[in-house]
Amino acid sequence: MSWIFQIVENALEEEGLISLISRAEVKPNSSAGTNIADVMKQLFGNKNRSEKSESMLEIFSRVSLFEVYQKVARVLMHSPDNSKAELCRDSDPQLFEHLLLERDENINDIMMMSDIIPIDYMEKLDKNHGHTLQPFIFNMQMYMTETASKNMENIVIHTADGEDNVGKIKYKHVEKHFEIV
Repeated sequence: MSWIFQIVENALEEEGLISLISRAEVKPNSSAGTNIADVMKQLFGNKNRSEKSESMLEIFSRVSLFEVYQKVARVLMHSPDNSKAELCRDSDPQLFEHLLLERDENINDIMMMSDIIPIDYMEKLDKNHGHTLQPFIFNMQMYMTETASKNMENIVIHTADGEDNVGKIKYKHVEKHFEIV
């Protein structure tokens, strides 16, 4: 779960940074891989919208936690060198997937990415979706969130077409990516 929270936070922050860079008319370093905001847009962005790309909040309002776990977090959480030891501490991955897929039968809804956005972004979210579960996540260990954050900062992400032209993400450790061979 800490990886999913980190993906949300990084994607929103990077989207803001991309906007600042474009207004400053500075060219970003394209050799540094793909930022997580662009990864999310490539994997989950509406391909039919030709007028402008969707914002992260628009994407998060229609993408489930389960989809992001399956396509992004599940890949990235194997990036740390000690990922095997870290993953052994998790209890049951299938139970976690069940949790992400639990459906509220009254409204026929599952957990979406917009359900966990940071409070700072609430005013930008559609008025029909005026809540976030972030304040209720006090049981998550800060160590796990900080570890996921550090691990995400130590990888360079790339996207490629996978089977059926569905986007696939890959990563490389920063020191290997910029290493002179």
